Formats: sequence, structure tokens, C-alpha cells
Amino acid sequence: MNDFTAYRKIQADFLRKEVKSEAFKKAKYRVLIHHIPLYAESRDGYDYSPLSREYWEPAIEGSPVTLAINAHTHRAAALEAGEAGNPYPVLIGGGPGGGSRSTLIRLSADSDNLNVTMTDADGKVLTKWVFPGASE
Repeated sequence: MNDFTAYRKIQADFLRKEVKSEAFKKAKYRVLIHHIPLYAESRDGYDYSPLSREYWEPAIEGSPVTLAINAHTHRAAALEAGEAGNPYPVLIGGGPGGGSRSTLIRLSADSDNLNVTMTDADGKVLTKWVFPGASE
């Protein structure tokens, strides 16, 4: 009923074109936002998408990605670049249930920095990252 492999191939084509675009090249910050992470702490096949990684990583390999923001696992995580084989930082939002399980991710940017903060539902800061702007 669903041909997600074909859809991932279409998305990979989109990514290949996007990273070559002038808008992407000129952007100070490049944030990937997608549901299932390409990288996660667990390697059990549920916490990340091997098929998405197979198709998408070659499309963006070597591109200056600032950060990936994901969901799916229902467990908040902040992975520094290289921590799980990821070439860029990965922030994974938490799941339902309120309190420390639920998360809110806020981004604010100016010409100098991209500020990223993930808090739990009670407002406790779980992760705070600052990324300097790419030079033009």
C-alpha cells in the first residue's frame, strides 16, 4: 500500500538539488528537519532509519549541515557531531506524556548565531547549543 522506498528516492533527488541551490549555498544555517533520525543512540533499527540514511546521506554528504532536528523515538536526545556516526549535531525531541518526556525545541537566529534550546514540558533546559553563522 505504501512504497516508502520510492518516496525516499524522490526525497534524495530533492536533497541533491537543494544542496546545489544558491539559497542553500548562501544560507548561514542549514537545518535538516525530518521525522525519523538518520542517526540515534540505539542501533536497533527502530531509533533511526537505515533506508533513509542509505538514500539521503549520499545526497547531502559533504554539505555544510548545521543541525538535524528529529522525532520518532519518543526519547529526547542531543548528539554532538560524531557521537553516533553522525557528521553533524542531531537533536531528537521527546514524546508524549508531559513533564520530562515531552519537549519543545526553539530556534532563534540572527546574522551571528543560531541559538537552539530544547526544554521539557516543565521548562527545564535539556540542551542548549549555539552555532556561529557561516561566513559568506
